[in-house]
Amino acid sequence: MALSSPVLADVLYLKNGGKLEGRVSEKGDSYVLETDFGSITVKKADVERLEKKEWAPKGGLRMPDKRRSSLPESYAHPFYAFRVYLPPKWRRGPNNGKSHCSFYGPKDIAYTPRIDLSIERDSSELAAYVAKYKSVLEQVYKKVDYPFEETTTLQGNTAYQFSAVFRDGEIPYQVLWTFVASGDRKFFFSYACTHAWFDKYYSRIDAAMKSLRIYPEPTAPVEKKKEFEQHYNAGQEHYRKQEYKEALERYRKAAALLPEYPEIHSLIGQACVRLRNFADAEKAYGKAIELDPEDAGNQYNLGVCLLQQSKYEPAIAALSEAAELLPDHEPALTNLGVAYLATDKAEEAKETLAKAAEADPESPLAHYNLGIAYERLDDKKAAEREFKDTLQLDKNHQGAKEGLARVRK
Repeated sequence: MALSSPVLADVLYLKNGGKLEGRVSEKGDSYVLETDFGSITVKKADVERLEKKEWAPKGGLRMPDKRRSSLPESYAHPFYAFRVYLPPKWRRGPNNGKSHCSFYGPKDIAYTPRIDLSIERDSSELAAYVAKYKSVLEQVYKKVDYPFEETTTLQGNTAYQFSAVFRDGEIPYQVLWTFVASGDRKFFFSYACTHAWFDKYYSRIDAAMKSLRIYPEPTAPVEKKKEFEQHYNAGQEHYRKQEYKEALERYRKAAALLPEYPEIHSLIGQACVRLRNFADAEKAYGKAIELDPEDAGNQYNLGVCLLQQSKYEPAIAALSEAAELLPDHEPALTNLGVAYLATDKAEEAKETLAKAAEADPESPLAHYNLGIAYERLDDKKAAEREFKDTLQLDKNHQGAKEGLARVRK
């Protein structure tokens, strides 16, 4: 679907001397301006004057091409019993409206992207459940189009995803919904924005929604859950303050209350690594893997722990498993490449680190270690290129400076 023909719009001349261009709608004492960069709200009191002109947003209302997207940030909830992987620097924040969890990305100009996740108990089939939401949407807005719909499975659960396009006044919006059914539990993500932002964020949002993994609900009574939460939150606070001994104590108390929750064992492992207690860290990560063998994060954490101890072969095994479970996870691929380099497997290192640099082209570590792999394979031209790329990303990277000097001799 494309709505790219020129339309009348405005230029807002601001009292501070600036100006903004785009399509304008009025909301009370403010103007809402839709630009190529998203929606901006401006107080009328801050506007000197309006000027009409021809303006058309770039792109259109459509589903963009699906591209691979790196999802390094993991979030798990012990009582709602799910895990998702989030785009870089995304975090859980204040819940929006009726959502159980809301996740926020870094502020982008005047726009902060957000994904909402809600959970309901409903015994109906997923198709009927989705139809109910579509019906409500079509009652609220006069015209709703669906550029994309798909029935699928996610992590073994029935799923349905669709995108909807509609207008709220003069502003066109696009929404991406993903519904997942696990028994009578219905999980549904929503991401809504003006179409100007949709293309930019779609691939990351889509990948995050599709990473949803659902676990059996814990059977602990309410009081035990409250006690778990107290120890868990206190442990997180101690960890943020780098009080790792105190964090470990709290995490272990939480694990005694809810031992079937994989994430708490992973947190114990992280605290043990910080305290250089690698033996206990390995045990904790092993327990997390036992409870959830399909989670890439647990395998990755174990692999890095082993790598820190120069246990290269078992590190390769764990990191290979992590990379297989999450193929675009740059840190797993980079660390796997480092382990290959440490065992003189330069060809394997080159192939793995090339995937790491592709997964995250802005990773200095991926490019630097790829340069080392090329250097060991006596491909000086390729090594020079990777060391240059490293220095473009991190101009103070001493290893890349030294590598560049070596290959230029």
